[in-house]
Amino acid sequence: MAYSPVVRSLYSIVLLFFVGEILSAQTLQRVDPLEAGFAGSTTARTGSGWFVHRNPATLPTVKGGSLLGSYSPSALGIEGYREGAFIGSMSFGESLSVGLNGAAFGTGAYSESAGGIVAATQLEQYLRVGATLLLQSVSIEQYGSNVIPLLDIGTQVQVSPEAVFGASFVNVTRSAVSDQDIPQRLSLGFAWTPDSTLSLSADIVQELRHDLGFAIGVEVEPIENIPVRGGIASEPSTVGFGVGFRTGNIIVDYGGSWVDPLGFRHVFGAGITW
Repeated sequence: MAYSPVVRSLYSIVLLFFVGEILSAQTLQRVDPLEAGFAGSTTARTGSGWFVHRNPATLPTVKGGSLLGSYSPSALGIEGYREGAFIGSMSFGESLSVGLNGAAFGTGAYSESAGGIVAATQLEQYLRVGATLLLQSVSIEQYGSNVIPLLDIGTQVQVSPEAVFGASFVNVTRSAVSDQDIPQRLSLGFAWTPDSTLSLSADIVQELRHDLGFAIGVEVEPIENIPVRGGIASEPSTVGFGVGFRTGNIIVDYGGSWVDPLGFRHVFGAGITW
């Protein structure tokens, strides 16, 4: 049976909203290979610009400059669905770091995009704080679009060279689009790196009007410059895995996750540092 373009558009919109509810209304800040590989356990992790998506306070740990981009083809089995994101950052002096952050996802009928700035500072040797300010646009074919501001804040405490505690608050302003809530989420995390070839992390996540969730991740480096990652999470039930490659100032990463009941999500990323 052939369906009209209007019917197909409405079907796509309904499907996307359904997927959003199942995934605890996933936001644009979750399309990167490390987030997928660690199953979301990145609130207290440091050393990569990707972790800024979960906690802006990690930015001062990315020394110098970096530019990272990611792409997720046909995510979660939805035909025509695409996701992408980028983050670029630069350090100024010993304590201030600033970056640009952007992301987009959707199909021809429904799409969301966001872009803005992230800034963070190292207040003390053991304390970092940061914030991300985004303008998010939601567009529905034949219905128009809307733009709203989003503010995320975060902090990290380096309790020892091996251990970090972190906290982040996504959507502090509790923004919404046409009565459709944008997720508001509080995350508390712990990361432990006993040596250069092993790191562990755990997050507790409370999203507004959802059950308390958790995420646990691990990274090992069996071969020099080739880290391997894995993780599990609840709300929704997720199993993540990933692998990376580093050579000089070039970074290549892949992250995959199985999200129940929707299936696999694949995310590819690459970048440079200087």
